[in-house]
Amino acid sequence: MYLIKLIVTRNIQLGKLLLVFVIPVFFSCSKEIVNLNDPQNFNEGNYYSNMNECLESVAAIYSNLVDPGLDKYFFHAIDALGQEMSLLTGTEPTQPQFNNYNVDANNPINAWIWKSLFRHIWRASFALEKIEAWQPILESEEQQKKYMIGECRFFRAWSYYYLTQLYGDVPMHLTAGDIKSNPAKALTPVAEIGTTVIEPELLNAIEALPARWDNKYTGRITRGAAQTYLAKYYIGAGKFNEAITQLNNVINDAEAGYAYAADFYALFSNDDNRSNPEIIMQTIHDRSDAASLWFYFLIDLHEKAGKNSYNSKMNYYSRNDMSDFPLTDAAVSNANANQFVYILNGSSYIDPRASMTFYGGTNPDGTTLGATTYLGGTWPYTPYQEGASNTGYMLKKYMPFENVSMISSFGGNCGQNSTVWTRLTDVKLLLAEARLFSEDIPGAFHLINEVRTRPAIDADPYMTMFANADEAFRALIRERYVELSCEQQHWFDLRRWDRLGKIDMTAQIALESGKIMPAGAKTLPIPQAEKDTNPFID
Repeated sequence: MYLIKLIVTRNIQLGKLLLVFVIPVFFSCSKEIVNLNDPQNFNEGNYYSNMNECLESVAAIYSNLVDPGLDKYFFHAIDALGQEMSLLTGTEPTQPQFNNYNVDANNPINAWIWKSLFRHIWRASFALEKIEAWQPILESEEQQKKYMIGECRFFRAWSYYYLTQLYGDVPMHLTAGDIKSNPAKALTPVAEIGTTVIEPELLNAIEALPARWDNKYTGRITRGAAQTYLAKYYIGAGKFNEAITQLNNVINDAEAGYAYAADFYALFSNDDNRSNPEIIMQTIHDRSDAASLWFYFLIDLHEKAGKNSYNSKMNYYSRNDMSDFPLTDAAVSNANANQFVYILNGSSYIDPRASMTFYGGTNPDGTTLGATTYLGGTWPYTPYQEGASNTGYMLKKYMPFENVSMISSFGGNCGQNSTVWTRLTDVKLLLAEARLFSEDIPGAFHLINEVRTRPAIDADPYMTMFANADEAFRALIRERYVELSCEQQHWFDLRRWDRLGKIDMTAQIALESGKIMPAGAKTLPIPQAEKDTNPFID
């Protein structure tokens, strides 16, 4: 596991709060780690003694959501595994391994995902230890302590949720002290991690977190995010009634006020989508609000230079790599685009979300998929060819081509677009899934039609009730695919359904894309650097 050293500076004031400087020092599990003394005589034992200092440790957790961390390559890798994006070599020659299911233990992107998730666990565990030990003086500080504990517990559970989804069994650490004293551990079974960390930590987070934050803290974790991820865990564990309870709690939370976006495109690609009422969890990207503690900085400068740096990269599905025209890094795959054409009510149907999700044009057979124009002109569609650039379809979600005609310079105005981790429509379709697996076919039918026919989409509904559970499930698979395309959901859907025995994952991928996935590729390999330094992992 890769961990960090925290070095805190008192001299950089960001608004009313202080930002933690987190300088990554990477070690493997078998090394002596987490030396918290620095040349500036930082004293771990007495530093986290007030609310602002504790808030700094929480801010350090959030900063790991951007590069370096769970940004860019996480998105690319997950959508490539689901065959939603066709990756070229770009800046990382190993990117196509995710498309081809031949990711090896030396793949640097895979190693970065592993490292980032465990860094998240360390930061959350460290912050939790310090915040629990802090003794507030004011009543308002007691409330803030409760919130911060909820954030720490959420991120510990959230990180293990993704680790177990991606890798299966992984080492489990329960406290910061455990990480310090026993950095190298054997693998813990997925089921044990679920019952020991994921479920109880999320339940605790739900009790501690607010329904919503003041506007200045937009982007901080709410109880709705904790309830959503707990429901995802419950469905994967076959606890459908428990999932239904959590999902209904999200939907019916009047204080949170979640609602469908009025404009599907603006949900992702408006100049500032962060206040959209459909978003439940997001990563804030901002180049203008340097006065905010939750301001995320360019590459690793947020860990070294404080407010002297700024984030010009924005969301990594709208940054230079993806926004340059012609496209050089990735393209929406033909397999993805083809999912938007299907039989509905006995006839071939082109889903309206095609033109909301990607750019395309007239296909060789005369059909039209995707948006055909943008501010700069007509989209130059040609069928995607493996290894070629500027061919096929290109992602429209997160792309600001409707706002500016061309973005070709590093740091160009890609808009203040947050990365959406989960949103209300995801919740509605998860509820449809839980109802379906609880043998409530009508409940699933009505939820799927609700999502399809909401004003922002206005797709045709299914006119007749699903004849059986299999027909309903196939409709659900399709609906989650076209609604959540390129939002890092499909791969985890496949993993969940495969574990539940609802599909054969390899067969489903072959059906959708024609790709042959070895059975062993259902999980990513543990990075070689971890195996080389952790004697408990072969």
